[in-house]
Amino acid sequence: MQLYPLYLTKQFRHYYFGKQLIKHKITNDVPDGFLAETWECSDYGTVSALITNGIHQNKSLRELVLNYPEEILGKGLKAPHFPLLAKFLDASEFLPVHLHANDKTAHLKYAQPNGKTEAWHILWAKEGATILAGMKKGVSEDQARHAFRKCDYTSVVHEYPIKTGDTVYIPGGVIHSFGPDALVYEIQQTSDLGQNVMPHDLFGNPYSETIWHSNIENVLEELEWEPQPKPISGLKIVSANTSRTLLAAGPYFCLERFTLSGEMNYKFERARIITNLGAPLTIIADQAHYILHAGQTCLLPAGMKTIDFHCDVQEHRSGDFLVSYVPELENDVIKPLQHAGFSRAEISGLGEL
Repeated sequence: MQLYPLYLTKQFRHYYFGKQLIKHKITNDVPDGFLAETWECSDYGTVSALITNGIHQNKSLRELVLNYPEEILGKGLKAPHFPLLAKFLDASEFLPVHLHANDKTAHLKYAQPNGKTEAWHILWAKEGATILAGMKKGVSEDQARHAFRKCDYTSVVHEYPIKTGDTVYIPGGVIHSFGPDALVYEIQQTSDLGQNVMPHDLFGNPYSETIWHSNIENVLEELEWEPQPKPISGLKIVSANTSRTLLAAGPYFCLERFTLSGEMNYKFERARIITNLGAPLTIIADQAHYILHAGQTCLLPAGMKTIDFHCDVQEHRSGDFLVSYVPELENDVIKPLQHAGFSRAEISGLGEL
């Protein structure tokens, strides 16, 4: 199988909470009008991203994953779809207060292969932007039900301020929301199972009271009460011309942010999603050059194993890019951070380790 960086088609979602933050702050390569989400790397349901370059052009990501699991995903990884979904998300308005099923609920209630744990990296947030994440201690089910029916979310759900550069790890089953005036990059398990406690749907259409109250009962049934997610700044490892900040990590994914000036060799054993945030980023593989401009994403198949990154920092753009992948936690996350001097407690704060 011929392996090279794969460019992918995007999927667009036009929900009530999005406006034009993605176009104004990330990339012009999106439709005009209001836009809530751009799915940069996706293989969900009946819609799988298509490859747009090279010999695999017009093949779906799903087709490659099913036919060449080791070459695409990495040794020992098999899945009915690509396991991660990466997106930009515009929260110009406050998102619905909602949750996603965890793996257990996805299996038992929905007969789905997995639930949805996610992490948000805050690319931009206006002063006053907040997140809601995790139930307050001591709240009973009846108290939660009453608060949700009154739309009094902060009486039972933790609220924290957020700023540019923060990251939040949200396990499946944890109630959450964020905004207004925030732009995030989200990495998640490939799933779109969700329940919300709002009196309206994702397009702003009101529910009947019967459906609204039924949704609240579904949330209470799927809710995980104990996790207490909070915004963190990540753990940074600095070398000569590179900084690597581990932003979030757990059994399903790791999210990292690199700042690069010059060239860096990069080795990997499992597929990597690369999303560029700054100056043009060149990926050099088998003497071929692949360029990612700001807001562009590509997928590095696991079988490539090694590439070089090159970035010439520009006056108004640093060399910043995000890397997402399914980790081998001990080798990819824990040991490098311990070697850099971080404690096990600090490392555990990245998510579920």
